[in-house]
Amino acid sequence: MPTITVFIPESAAPPTPREYSRFEPDVESRDTEDAIAWAVGQALNEWEGMESAFAACYGRFCQDSSGIAYASYGTVTSSRARGMMIGQAIERCPPWLEQCATNLRPLLDLAGKFAERRNELAHGYIVGFDSGDAHSYFLVPAAYATRYQLSRTKLEQVVKEQLTSPADLLGRIKLAAGEYAYSAAQILYYRDRFRDLWNKAIIIASECWAATVDARRMGHAPLAYALNGMVSDQTED
Repeated sequence: MPTITVFIPESAAPPTPREYSRFEPDVESRDTEDAIAWAVGQALNEWEGMESAFAACYGRFCQDSSGIAYASYGTVTSSRARGMMIGQAIERCPPWLEQCATNLRPLLDLAGKFAERRNELAHGYIVGFDSGDAHSYFLVPAAYATRYQLSRTKLEQVVKEQLTSPADLLGRIKLAAGEYAYSAAQILYYRDRFRDLWNKAIIIASECWAATVDARRMGHAPLAYALNGMVSDQTED
């Protein structure tokens, strides 16, 4: 298996105070094409894990003993629409799931804000740039994705402020790439955020099952739902 080297910057701080925002292009990175491709695969894998955990939560909040809710959730292709479905489910959850609903709401909100970053990773492609003797690759918007192209105002600003010479790599990247150009380390930052959401969501799904079992013991929860929770937790591992 080939060795993949990823440039890791000294600082792993968020790109801005809002952790879901875009990074500026890292002109110091020296990533290979394979490093970018590997990082993208890593990030998208964690996102799909997070989506699967949210699906499990949806089934719990719908008190689904038949699997119909889970199946219908999977037919919705928009991440935003799926988030709205879960949002409606938690607004109508039984009393024994109210704490789980409270814990899940901020995760849904943050996932919604990260969705644009996920789409950029999923629909970008890899381009190389030269800077003197150095050569590095970045993930940039696909050429047909015109909504990521810089507006005339931004183009003029880049030319004026960040393209003072033909060797100015930051300006060249922005002119060629548009709204984003991610290094492998930046993509892995998003991967870690997606993984954190996945881990927290699957814990909430387990807490929903435990709360439902407890409610059943107290005579509140439907037996079918409690049993379904037990079966689902055994098959989702």
